[in-house]
Amino acid sequence: MDLDDARPRRRILQAAAVTMAGSTAAIAGCADQEDDEEETEAEEGTGNGQEQDGEEPDEAEDDEDDDDVAHDDDGDLGEDEEDDEEDEDDEPDEDVEQILLATDEDEVWIGQEPSEIEGEENPTLELVAGWEYEIGYVNRDGDSHNLALWADDEERDATDVNEEEDEEQWLTVEASDDLTSYRCEVHPDSMEGDIEVDE
Repeated sequence: MDLDDARPRRRILQAAAVTMAGSTAAIAGCADQEDDEEETEAEEGTGNGQEQDGEEPDEAEDDEDDDDVAHDDDGDLGEDEEDDEEDEDDEPDEDVEQILLATDEDEVWIGQEPSEIEGEENPTLELVAGWEYEIGYVNRDGDSHNLALWADDEERDATDVNEEEDEEQWLTVEASDDLTSYRCEVHPDSMEGDIEVDE
């Protein structure tokens, strides 16, 4: 082969090799750049996701905690109000006069309260017309008893018959001039007292 012909061929081959190497490098560079961009975007996306995941649940949890506190507060307030109402119901009415009697083994009534009738057998109950009274008794002997209020010859009001020892029963009545007596209807002959109503 002629030397002059061989030299141009070598130059062509060298140029081709250089061109191919450059293309390969360019392709590799583009690929590396794309990979870097994807990794950067992925990292940025992960960062945003973490920030969003970190902030939004905290706010939601705070809202839920606030709601729980609000519900608890409302519940406590409701229970307190109910307890107050129950306490008020248990307290005696200061405007109502109370008269308490007690049963006895001798089958008579024994006055307990107020002090004016304390210790008296079948005491006379003095009432004021128009006033409201709570009249009751405590079963001291464990026998069967009840308390009935009578207006002339008719029963006005009465408790159930009870034989539980130390149990109390009460009647609420507005005094009127037709009230004449009180009695135990199980032992009417011995457990009866008068009622006097002043105008």
